[in-house]
Amino acid sequence: MNRKYIVTGAPGTGKTSVINELKKRGFHCIDENSREIINDQIKNGGDILPWKNQVAFENKIINLRTQQYLSSPDDCICFFDRSVILFCILCISLMSFEIFSMW
Repeated sequence: MNRKYIVTGAPGTGKTSVINELKKRGFHCIDENSREIINDQIKNGGDILPWKNQVAFENKIINLRTQQYLSSPDDCICFFDRSVILFCILCISLMSFEIFSMW
């Protein structure tokens, strides 16, 4: 039985608030890490930022989220604040947009 769940939705709809409440109730939760990546890149003068290099930024998120998923426990219910699948779709959309815009 699958015990891994994704909390997803539009920006500002309360996904992180739901994750925080689930944590308070003792559930295992995996945080969304975009803000962490942005803060780290700004602090270290990096350019893997959504407004500088969106594709590199999304690739970094995909790699981190995949590792989070693979290393998450199988012996308990686990909630993810967003999903690597969403970032894959965004990357495909960005690539499609770049290809489309060349025509």
